[in-house]
Amino acid sequence: MLNFPKDLVSETNRLFYKFVWNGVSKVKKSAFISDIENGGAKMPDLQSILDTQKVMWGKRYLQTNYHSWK
Repeated sequence: MLNFPKDLVSETNRLFYKFVWNGVSKVKKSAFISDIENGGAKMPDLQSILDTQKVMWGKRYLQTNYHSWK
């Protein structure tokens, strides 16, 4: 699993929000990334996606199944 520089992650998130808002954000990030049922827009949060992928990779690595990549 590759580590992405924090600068790249924050710049990408900034571009997401700049695209949506055409400038400065007008809603809190926590409200914007929440589910639609909870009043959010279900906007992807790149940092949490990357963190989740690392956890999933670690769980797969610790399984006893044989894979050639281990």
